[in-house]
Amino acid sequence: MNAINFTTKYRGSFTIEFAIIAVFMSVIIVFTADMVVKQSIEGMLDRMSYSAVSVIKERTQLYSSDSDSEVMTERQVQEVDSIVKQSLTRTMANFDTSRYGAFYEEYVFSGTGKGQYIDFNVGNNGTDCQPEKRLTYQNAPDFSPVTNESRRAPVFQVTLCYQTNNWFGRLAGGDYQWVRSNSIILGR
Repeated sequence: MNAINFTTKYRGSFTIEFAIIAVFMSVIIVFTADMVVKQSIEGMLDRMSYSAVSVIKERTQLYSSDSDSEVMTERQVQEVDSIVKQSLTRTMANFDTSRYGAFYEEYVFSGTGKGQYIDFNVGNNGTDCQPEKRLTYQNAPDFSPVTNESRRAPVFQVTLCYQTNNWFGRLAGGDYQWVRSNSIILGR
């Protein structure tokens, strides 16, 4: 009789402990699933941002130039961005262009030391897609060494963003929707 009393006596505490552990494990599973999805998308964006910045850098070699200027044009950016979207559509299941945004930047130095800054927001969420550190007159020289011809090489930066589901953010009360990737490269 004593053994039966012992089992029924602790059955309630086992249920409470199991409920607490189940809630904790559910939060861990949701967090892990959310991070796996975001890391996968970030990897795709990393590859695409590097490819896009490389194409923007070499655009004078790849495209018939609109002018003799080193400055990128909106048409060139639209063409590169179209390639990026097509590639993401093939690579990413359920790719939605309304959740995509891109920010293309170029800083070309002039002989006076200052230069010309060009940027383009692309995509429906282009205004939400900003790099962590934008190119400016103050920081562009940090990225650009002096070339053999005693001038600074142009600097290009491409930032790609994609809005993901906010599974963990809903549980934690935060906003972790945006996955962002940027690449910087020097021109010739």
